[in-house]
Amino acid sequence: MKPKWHWKVLGYVYLTIVILVTLFPVYWLFVTSIKLQKDWLSRPPVIFPKQTTFSNFQKLLASPEMQLAIKNSFVVAASSTALAMLFGSLTAYVLTKIVLGNRRVNEFLLIGILITRLFPFITLLIPYFLMMRDFQLMDTLQALILINTSVFFPFVVWLMVGFFENIPREIEESAMIDGCNLWQRFLMIVVPITKTGLSVTSIFIFIASWNEFIYAITFTTHQAKTLPVIIGSFITDKGIQWGDMTALSVISITPVLLIAIFSQKYFVRGLTMGAVK
Repeated sequence: MKPKWHWKVLGYVYLTIVILVTLFPVYWLFVTSIKLQKDWLSRPPVIFPKQTTFSNFQKLLASPEMQLAIKNSFVVAASSTALAMLFGSLTAYVLTKIVLGNRRVNEFLLIGILITRLFPFITLLIPYFLMMRDFQLMDTLQALILINTSVFFPFVVWLMVGFFENIPREIEESAMIDGCNLWQRFLMIVVPITKTGLSVTSIFIFIASWNEFIYAITFTTHQAKTLPVIIGSFITDKGIQWGDMTALSVISITPVLLIAIFSQKYFVRGLTMGAVK
């Protein structure tokens, strides 16, 4: 029985409202970044500005400090993603395919890894601070990369376990008969089969590392600042620099927005593959 027309209309109205509510903050961010200064806090708000300027973007992109922050964000996000995916996927594969004594040991290790992910980020701030200070890694990209890798490692493990458990054991047994060891099976059999899951997980980690703020603002002062730290610095005791802050925010969300748009089909496919055993 087909739904009546008024239910369809109601559904379209509901979806339209949801889309507008979801996209309006992004629109307002971009519009504020190109507004003139007199329109930032005007009453009533200027939703459709008559005059616009891109001077904020030009100033930021020409600034050496902003260029360094963009470079730092890319280096930290890419390196953290690569390391977390490497160690996390290997750990997930070992805990999924190799019985360490008995199954309870594997389950205990998985639960232990999950527990480390349950801690709020801020609770680990002091231990990380003491370690980075003792190893003289304050205000370095290495500190942020190491911290992000350790923080997102449990997420990779638990997400990849779902993908590895779906691989038929017969495929790996055939590879073992052909003489493949554990490392060869992982590289030549498991990775190609689970490349969608690996891609989805790496995208999640990259976006999370790109947007990480708490550790970045704590462990950086000058040379290792990332984009979220620079954006937060526009809020001062003398006021908020709305033009610079919103313009840099637009620059910051552009890479992750493009990644989300072009990889959305992999998100759905990858998450459904990992959810069905």
